Amino acid sequence: MKCPKEIVRTCGARPPDLRKRRVKLSKRWVPGLLCIAGITIAFQQRGHNALPVTTEKARIRDLVHLVSGTGKIRPEREVKISSEAAGEIIEMPVQLGQRVKTGDLLVRIRPDNYIAAVKQAEAALTAAKADSSMRKAEMLNNDLDRSRSKSFSPRN
Repeated sequence: MKCPKEIVRTCGARPPDLRKRRVKLSKRWVPGLLCIAGITIAFQQRGHNALPVTTEKARIRDLVHLVSGTGKIRPEREVKISSEAAGEIIEMPVQLGQRVKTGDLLVRIRPDNYIAAVKQAEAALTAAKADSSMRKAEMLNNDLDRSRSKSFSPRN
C-alpha cells in the first residue's frame, strides 16, 4: 500500500517498508523460538532420568525432626566419686550409665600392695610382742636378782 505523494510531502511520513520490518522481526523472534525449542527438547530428554517420587495420603501424625547443634550437655545432678585407696583397677562390675545403689561394688583394685602391707604390719606386731615378752622376762630376772641381793646382803 503506497501513500500518495501529497501526504508524504505535507506530513513528512513515509510509508512503512514491510521487507525491513519482516527482517527485524525475524532477527528477534527466530533466536527466541530456537531457545524455547532447545529448552523443550532438553526437558523431554531429561524426563527419562527423572528421580522417582513416592506419595502418601495425607493424615494426622507426629513429625520427627532431628536437630543438630553444638554445645555442652550437663546433667541435672552431678556426683563425684573418689576412692579411699589407690591402685590398679582389675574389675569393674558396673557398666557406664547403669543405676547403682548404696553398697554396690563399683570397682575391684589389685590387692597385692595391701596384702603386703598387712603382712608387714602383722610381722611388726609379732616382733613387738616378742620384744615385749623379752622385756618382761628381763624385768622378772631383774626383780629376782634384786630380791636375792637383798636376802644375801647384811642389814644394818
